[in-house]
Amino acid sequence: MQQFPHEGARRRPAVGNGARTKGRALAATELSAAVAVLATMSDLCVQILQNITQNESRAVYRLSDQLRLMRSRLSDLLEKKLASLKDFQPSSPIEFRQIEQLRLGVRIVGRFDQVHAEWSALLADPESSDAPLTTIEGWHALIEKRLPPIWDLGRDLLAIVGLPPEELLLAVEEREQQRVMAFLEPGAAENPLAPDSLFAAAVEAGRIRFVESLDKAKMLYFGEDPPLVQALIRIDPATDDTFLSQVRGELETLQLMANVNRNTLKAFGPRWFNQGLDNLSVIASSHPLAELRGKFVGIPAVLVSPGPSLDRNIQHLKALRGKAIMIAPGQSIKRLDREGIYPDFVAVIDPQDLTTEPLAFFDPALIRAHQALIVGATCHPNVMGLAYTRRYVFGSTASAFWIDDIFSDEFVTVGGVSVAVSALNMAIEWGCSPIVLVGQDLAFTGGKQYAGTSQTESVGARPPSDVARGAVFEVEGYHGGLVRTNYGYKAALYEMETIADHLRKAANPPKVYNATEGGANIKGFLKEPLAQIVARFSPIASLNQPVWAAPGLSDLSSLQQRKLAGLVELRRIRKTIDELTSKVDQCVDVCTRLKTRAGAKLIARLGKVEQKMRLFLRSLGFLALAVQEEVEEIRTTVTEQATLEDNLDASLALYKTIRSACTAATSKIDKAIALLGSEPGET
Repeated sequence: MQQFPHEGARRRPAVGNGARTKGRALAATELSAAVAVLATMSDLCVQILQNITQNESRAVYRLSDQLRLMRSRLSDLLEKKLASLKDFQPSSPIEFRQIEQLRLGVRIVGRFDQVHAEWSALLADPESSDAPLTTIEGWHALIEKRLPPIWDLGRDLLAIVGLPPEELLLAVEEREQQRVMAFLEPGAAENPLAPDSLFAAAVEAGRIRFVESLDKAKMLYFGEDPPLVQALIRIDPATDDTFLSQVRGELETLQLMANVNRNTLKAFGPRWFNQGLDNLSVIASSHPLAELRGKFVGIPAVLVSPGPSLDRNIQHLKALRGKAIMIAPGQSIKRLDREGIYPDFVAVIDPQDLTTEPLAFFDPALIRAHQALIVGATCHPNVMGLAYTRRYVFGSTASAFWIDDIFSDEFVTVGGVSVAVSALNMAIEWGCSPIVLVGQDLAFTGGKQYAGTSQTESVGARPPSDVARGAVFEVEGYHGGLVRTNYGYKAALYEMETIADHLRKAANPPKVYNATEGGANIKGFLKEPLAQIVARFSPIASLNQPVWAAPGLSDLSSLQQRKLAGLVELRRIRKTIDELTSKVDQCVDVCTRLKTRAGAKLIARLGKVEQKMRLFLRSLGFLALAVQEEVEEIRTTVTEQATLEDNLDASLALYKTIRSACTAATSKIDKAIALLGSEPGET
């Protein structure tokens, strides 16, 4: 920030105050950036308000879509900027003026939101009247009512319940809304895709997706770049309320799932990156989980989760030895040990260190010779290194597909937001039947999160207002009524119900039971007390030995081949990282020269070099785990910079971030290659 000459003596930093001076300079920069962003937003708000006053609706729609897009792209960035200025004290005339401008901008945007809400409330709405909309202008008005303040026309989802009329389709096209889905009530239209209809043409051209079933809606959410927000329009107020509720509930849950996946990636991406690389040598000497596919056909499986209801029926699990396969997440084993119960498989997908406080679920004294560890490839190295007799590793998750590719491991269906969902998918892949859930509360039963503890969660006592705000969810209880749950548990509940629905449609599916006897009801699962289910199980001769000793599983020679394939791929990756690093350095060089001598030739040169850099970066997708949050913030910043110098500074920051990831990966891969030079051992 520029310094006033007469303030030089007062503002000169004392010895040792360098960090404080640097921090203040950064805050001053954030102040300038926040003022610039709010100034642009304020200008758009003023233009929209002027057009509202003049009754120029078309102009309002166009400008408000621009404002929504700007808010969508800058919401997180602006929030961070404003947070950094919380305790900022202006110390110059310029900064005093900037603070006033900042406050004015916030007031203008706040006032705009109030006026726009009052104005849009007066627009026609067929859901609250008997008058159908028959004009493009009328549908534009309804879209304006439904779209939230933050909206990206290219990314976010507009859901339409009912057969959209041509006027609505034209309004959507005029607004350039990219993601549109139409849900039709069964039997509501004889031939929704009749030839020569505008709806059929829009579906054919890909401008709208016709959703014949709610399950099909998931295609849009679980691909790349899921929407952040969504809006829903009901065409006909006579649409069955049950169908409308189903659509709304499904979309809300899909949005929840997308947010869970997005937030998980954001929170754990760097950890997955580092731990996955640190685990490479151990993974190479482990067994691939795909080895167990179809190996336990017809053998019962019991999945023991640590929910509070486990305390009610845990004693019945003692009778399972030799009659069923028992799978338990690491969070369950201490509670099981207190009853002298030891599962056949212990499963872990959590990236945290579960061997030390405050999450010390594992104790080496609890490990038994017949047990096997099933562990995600990006789990903590302390968990990966636990001394189980047999270790199975999988990388078939969003965090670790790249590790499956390194060792040419087959994909296994383990996806899920919780280890319980992953274990359920595993048992299905193995051919187990029946499959029984125990301790799977997916709710805070009695205010508790885990069995065998006195720990309580405030979620159980939160007021109804928290439910309305989405801090707490109410779901159907196992014994009826409603129980309270949280964000993650509701996502797991949805996934389990989706799995049950898929099994219902499959040929010869396994029977699935929920014997939790408490917590949330899981639709699609049979409910029966655990004691009755266990009483029907008979001894199985093959379970008299460790389940992983079944015939046909991998021998040492196949593990050696897997390890050699991994070495070849790691060396290829190492070479590609060197090539990427070289391109990054070239980008830095050209970018630095542009800062001192801008010119069309240098700009063109930077574009070509950067294109080559991105090709190498795309082939090393796992690097994005390490830097994805920083890269996203830098990209957002770049799109809002007004000058070439600002763009170059942001680009240099991006190159630095990518190079840092390359350096970290190189060090860890070199270590793995060196360790893989020794003979593999049986684990």
